[in-house]
Amino acid sequence: MNESLFVLYKTREIEVYWWLFRPCSDLPRVISMPERLYLPRGLMGRIDCVVESNPPRTVVVWSKQGRMLDFQTVEHAKVNKYGTLILQPVISSDEGQYSCTPYSPLGAGHPSAPVRVFVRGQCTL
Repeated sequence: MNESLFVLYKTREIEVYWWLFRPCSDLPRVISMPERLYLPRGLMGRIDCVVESNPPRTVVVWSKQGRMLDFQTVEHAKVNKYGTLILQPVISSDEGQYSCTPYSPLGAGHPSAPVRVFVRGQCTL
């Protein structure tokens, strides 16, 4: 059990109050997501889903245009163990609006703010 000792002093009296402080558990939440992201056509692209969670997140689900990504039809995409969406190689059809939803043993957190992804450049190898 992760517990900390918390001491509260009264200013006008000598009494010391000891409190047992237990960190709160809460649903996971996304703490940052850019408004726009430019990815390089033909190379690897990544969209991070930075999550704060106690207990730790167990999975991150990604959506594009409001629909959950289907990794059987989008074969060049995967989610790594940190919840980051990896697109390799980035193609023109990857443009769109993405959001992530983190999950923990307590359930689903709120979806992230949407990030608008733009594909730019021409990769010539």
